[in-house]
Amino acid sequence: MLYKDFSSLWFQFHNRSSTAQRGFALSVLCANPYIVGDNNRASIRAETISIQRDLVLQGGLFEELTLTNYNTQLVEFELSLSFEADFADLFEILGKVRQQTGTKLRPVRLLEKTSEPIPVFNDGLINGEGEELTLAYQGVDQLLMESRIHFYQRRPDQVKGYTAIWQVTLQPDATQTLGYRLQPFLDNHLAFLVSIPATLHQAVAKETMEKQQWRDGVTCIRTDNQAFNQIIERAEQDTYREHVIRWRMKNNPVVD
Repeated sequence: MLYKDFSSLWFQFHNRSSTAQRGFALSVLCANPYIVGDNNRASIRAETISIQRDLVLQGGLFEELTLTNYNTQLVEFELSLSFEADFADLFEILGKVRQQTGTKLRPVRLLEKTSEPIPVFNDGLINGEGEELTLAYQGVDQLLMESRIHFYQRRPDQVKGYTAIWQVTLQPDATQTLGYRLQPFLDNHLAFLVSIPATLHQAVAKETMEKQQWRDGVTCIRTDNQAFNQIIERAEQDTYREHVIRWRMKNNPVVD
């Protein structure tokens, strides 16, 4: 499970529109409020920076943030994404209280030039280059579960704990995209049997192809009543989601 604290952005988002009709994809269009400048950065007028969030589930979680500057001058701001995972199982999400839970794990390193080894938090980095973060949990069954987050568009300028920070500069009408993918691992192996795409666009293409293959194998009903057709299409969406959920539960391990 992933949590992103968007209040830690240099500005808060004004949600303007969103859609999740595809079932395993979400697109949200946001804009910025008025941002007061400081000695190093000019103020930014409200609703002049477009922030489009696109999320897709396909063997993992993909998200891209597309930032567009509609100001007539250059803008500079800091953007941060904070990640956390509770590794709660389905029954906990539904409200059941467990008597025993596993242990959250965090990567550490040993301080140098000390008389005794002192472990300190390693800022969540795996490879030391800021391209990947990991969140880990050892269940009561001793299985190691991880959420590995890889930044594939532009790596962060700085990482503090599990917060990735970018310093963004946009010329007028310029666009910049930040993206990451989250892969679940179980004992250092991919948790899902399906292959995971490399980018969000590949994930969208794969999901579209799989859905079309499913539609080609089922009966399609349409009428001359538009309202009734919308009900049918919604039912098709629900049926397809149920099909995908059942397939993934059947072909992937269940852990405690």
